[in-house]
Amino acid sequence: MDNAVAMTGVRPKSKVTGFTLKMIALITMFIDHLSAVLLQPYYADVMASIPTNEAREAWRAAHPLWTYGTIALRVIGRFAFPIFVFLLVEGFIHTRSKKNYALNLGIFALISEIPFNLAHGKIFDLSTQNVYFTLLLGLLCLWAIEEFGFKRKLSDKMSKLILPTSIVLGAFMGIIALNDGLAELISYFVELPFYTYIIAGAVISFLVALIVSRKWDADKKNKFVVIAGLFVAFGGVAELLHTDYSGLGVATILVMYLFKEKKNKRFALGCLVLSVFNFIEAAAFFMLIPVALYNGQRGPKVNKYFFYAFYPVHLLILYFIAKIIGIVNFGG
Repeated sequence: MDNAVAMTGVRPKSKVTGFTLKMIALITMFIDHLSAVLLQPYYADVMASIPTNEAREAWRAAHPLWTYGTIALRVIGRFAFPIFVFLLVEGFIHTRSKKNYALNLGIFALISEIPFNLAHGKIFDLSTQNVYFTLLLGLLCLWAIEEFGFKRKLSDKMSKLILPTSIVLGAFMGIIALNDGLAELISYFVELPFYTYIIAGAVISFLVALIVSRKWDADKKNKFVVIAGLFVAFGGVAELLHTDYSGLGVATILVMYLFKEKKNKRFALGCLVLSVFNFIEAAAFFMLIPVALYNGQRGPKVNKYFFYAFYPVHLLILYFIAKIIGIVNFGG
């Protein structure tokens, strides 16, 4: 009998559990990586083997599934990350040991790095790091915010830093815009110098903080300073390391945590943050359906290390398949 039924005598209306969400995330992540590691490189090989543009266009017209199917699979893959973030926040709220949680993420971040590199066609690659590092930095950010922002009495003098902090926060969000799809989208309409995004972010953030914070007391201003400062610190590390989803990923984790009281709202806002900076991530809004049906239960008991290990193991499998098939553009 389910624990919830045994304790309350009431069976949850929905059967969507944490296990269900994890399986959705794993499956859609696999679909995404299947396309990225195998199908798209194979498609690139085919295109490279066709000598003329006219012949390539004819091949694409005759094989629409290859032309659009690989892209569709990548879109489906956008379902995975926000679900992982949602579950990370759930885990952070309910875990008995934040230290062990962070340690597990750190260990698997290290274990996954070579499989992640191999999936990109390399053994060692310092230019990008796997998503476990993003999740770890996000969790550490939440932990630091909880310890220094919510559990400790802060000096009222800190509230005077709200406007300078908002400027730094906005400038950092401008940097995130540069490194994600937003700047690329804008460039289709107008070419802007890189510093435009940083200045615009700083100005917008300053004006919003100036208007909104007028009704805040010192305690609320203090918390804003701590939250914004720690986000920039941990998000900045993610940007410097070029982790998967980088600072945008840490921002998504933070937003879902700050709105943790309402699961639908927090997931929707997390998806919104992702979508503003990278439009393709809007596909994740479809996952509001299973999240809305989530009953708050863990579901069937499966060894937690199965879920941790799936990431590096499936990347290794895809790598070996790519090498066996002999895809020329693999990792390109």
